[in-house]
Amino acid sequence: RRKNKAYLNGLSVAEVAAWAERFVYDQLCQRVRTAMRQRLREHQQSGDFVVFLSGTPDFIAARLARYLGAHAYCGTRMYILNEHFTSHPPLRHPFGEDKLHLARDLSERHDLPLADAVAYGDSRYDLALLEKVGKAVAVYPDNKLENRALEAGWEIIGERRGGRLRPAHNTRT
Repeated sequence: RRKNKAYLNGLSVAEVAAWAERFVYDQLCQRVRTAMRQRLREHQQSGDFVVFLSGTPDFIAARLARYLGAHAYCGTRMYILNEHFTSHPPLRHPFGEDKLHLARDLSERHDLPLADAVAYGDSRYDLALLEKVGKAVAVYPDNKLENRALEAGWEIIGERRGGRLRPAHNTRT
């Protein structure tokens, strides 16, 4: 039910949009880690094309992408009927392999090869995408992603080992 976002069933699109606006700016923006804010600034200053690709619903992804200064975003697109969310499966859900397919589509549309892309992920469900980009970065990763990142020599920001968070570091020498 959480993956399919069925918990939104029956809610008004307008009411959720108003709630999302407040939630993103009052809660989520305050939680963006300093290391990630800095990394985004570096990408923006370098002239990189920044895309926010997330399984979060569009009504949150759009606002968070705007706050982060992303050029584009792709979130979960919900099925809507009569201005209300339904329990139908999402029309688009950037999750697991689907996230890779959406990233390829965005890459082709903007003529930016995935081989030249940097991708950030925090869970095992991001592995399909992280394995295909030029540079993969694990951000406060779950155990499976952290193990793969260590094995592949990817950069890790704020690794978790045994449930303890450690400061950001780079695994490359």
